[in-house]
Amino acid sequence: MKARTLHYLLLVGLRFLEPVSSRTVYSCDGCIPKKVLETPGYGFDIAFDYLTATVKYTNGTLQALSKVSPGEEYLQVMEQFRQQHNTSARNFDHTQHQPEDVLEKSTIGILIAEITHLVDSFPQSRNISAEHLGVSMPGFFDKRASARLEESLRRLTLLPQRHLFWPSEFMAISAYESGMCGFGTATPEDQCGENGYPDRSILVFHYGKSALVVSRYIAMIGQILGLAEDYYDKSKDRQSPPENRTDSFWDSDLGGNSIPKDKAAADIYWQDVTTRIADFISLQSFIIYQSDLPFLIEQFVVSGELASMPEFQQALRDAIDRSLGQSSLDNFLHQPKDVIDPLFVAAIGAAQLAKDYMDAPKPLGCSESAECERQREVYRDSLVKNERGSMPKQEL
Repeated sequence: MKARTLHYLLLVGLRFLEPVSSRTVYSCDGCIPKKVLETPGYGFDIAFDYLTATVKYTNGTLQALSKVSPGEEYLQVMEQFRQQHNTSARNFDHTQHQPEDVLEKSTIGILIAEITHLVDSFPQSRNISAEHLGVSMPGFFDKRASARLEESLRRLTLLPQRHLFWPSEFMAISAYESGMCGFGTATPEDQCGENGYPDRSILVFHYGKSALVVSRYIAMIGQILGLAEDYYDKSKDRQSPPENRTDSFWDSDLGGNSIPKDKAAADIYWQDVTTRIADFISLQSFIIYQSDLPFLIEQFVVSGELASMPEFQQALRDAIDRSLGQSSLDNFLHQPKDVIDPLFVAAIGAAQLAKDYMDAPKPLGCSESAECERQREVYRDSLVKNERGSMPKQEL
């Protein structure tokens, strides 16, 4: 057990090194410029069957800006990406050069057109720059699909920093916490002392027109690490087909488009949704029980275009009650995260993460005088207390 625990602590230690090297967007010779503190953070969610945009203002207010329903070509591109991911690990040797997507040019053009449509759909878009933007992408995206999206964003000069370009499940979690101890405003520092931040599992439920998606992420030493299976067994191929993973599933047969119109058939459909989710949670609980790591299921995040449907909410409650018991269900029902619209939750997480990286209490990997640090913190706090558009006059 000690050897295994040391192994995971080493993994976490290595994980902490990544943001330090990639975080520094602005000079560390002094305070973050005032114009940066006054700049909102924006978030885009490039989802399977819709696109959304949100903003986090300097006073801490989060706002949904726009939702775009894309055309049929976009949906075909996303389905192509999903099918590639489902088959690539079985049919191709990842050590060899993979065949190029014959639709690469048209694919990028379609993505550019829909992202442009999203950007043009709200007036604040003219103020967005790549360094103030976080982008969420579908969780099934592999390297090939994410490369297409990256190229599309690059041509639009909207490609964010690497640490602000994450799967939608990760961004949905970031809507409620930054995932890093002592970083930004989302995770209070008093929770980040020794043994002060619980190692835990986080279930993300995404329900949309195209599919039902459920994933289990883990947080260790105050940082969101990623999908549980990738950290239980680092030897696994990260491009494994979703249906072969134990820590997530994508079920297109249980998407909203599959809801029968007949009431009796619809009742059976919702029973199937409940059973699918309950079986997944029970499996995760069994895996946790067998492991020697304390990743208890302690948090739930709901996202997706149809996640607010009363029928889905009831199916989810029934599944949690069946698999984890009434106490976990009560905990789920009383969590404040219900106030965030599931449609925008991934985009909100992207905006929050972008703003956190812009004006963290102390930039990662940076050193500055105590006077400069205090001056900046006082100014940042004054922005939060003032209404948007009424900025204080003092200089940094």
